[in-house]
Amino acid sequence: MQGFPYDDLHELPEEQRRSFEFLSAIFRSQEEIWNDPYRGLSFNPFDVDAVASFQRESLINNTTIASQLSASSFNLGVLRRALPTLVNELQAKGLEPELDTSTLVEYVRENLVEVVSSILEPSESDLGEMAERFGTQPSILSIIGDALLQPPLMQLASVTERGYLDSWRETACPVCGHDPIVAIKTESEVWRFKCSYCRAEYRTDIFKCPNCGETGHDHKEFLILGDSQEYEIASCSQCGRYYKIINKAKQKKALPEGLEDLNTYFLDYVAQERGLRRLDADGPDES
Repeated sequence: MQGFPYDDLHELPEEQRRSFEFLSAIFRSQEEIWNDPYRGLSFNPFDVDAVASFQRESLINNTTIASQLSASSFNLGVLRRALPTLVNELQAKGLEPELDTSTLVEYVRENLVEVVSSILEPSESDLGEMAERFGTQPSILSIIGDALLQPPLMQLASVTERGYLDSWRETACPVCGHDPIVAIKTESEVWRFKCSYCRAEYRTDIFKCPNCGETGHDHKEFLILGDSQEYEIASCSQCGRYYKIINKAKQKKALPEGLEDLNTYFLDYVAQERGLRRLDADGPDES
């Protein structure tokens, strides 16, 4: 796994600095998983036939690759070995100061199958009940589970075929199911969402709102920013959601891989000052 691309974070705004430090802690703790030949998976992710089968089922049933997986799809031994480092790193950043670190590690270790299953199928999530049983917040278990599953899902995203990614027609990432917030624009005028979690790039319809489905020019607004117009904010006047666009053809300097969202935090300020909500924001839209 490549190292965290920032050594000096002091010049960043406080909120962004904390976010980068938190991500840095997660990246460091994932080394054990990245050193595993199968990146924490229980099957060979380089098996072309296996990946093709996942892609075929995804398109036929309109489901993500992650939704086809189960806890048995992962090498739980590898994930358990990475767990102490992960929790220690996150606890050092103030994840759950009320809980003893060793106690938190042991609880997740014993309930890892449940944690993994709830991350893969969030609509059937039992994280709330688990968190209540343990006396913590569901978000704590979610952060730990997401961090453990990120390397395996990134590995799967890296071996998916371009034809599959361009055939996907939903807003959520076809690999991991996370909602996007950044789109990449190239000289060919092909726009692709860039998943901030697994880093898959998949095609998007620039004239259709990815949130409410409204189509046409009348409801789509674009705000172009940057000295060389390398950044844009795309928003829908119907639902008030927005996402950020990086125009690679006009970029002076490429942004670090996987950190496009955090590196464009200034676009969030502009959009939210206009009363817009992020595409990946939780909760219903205001009527």
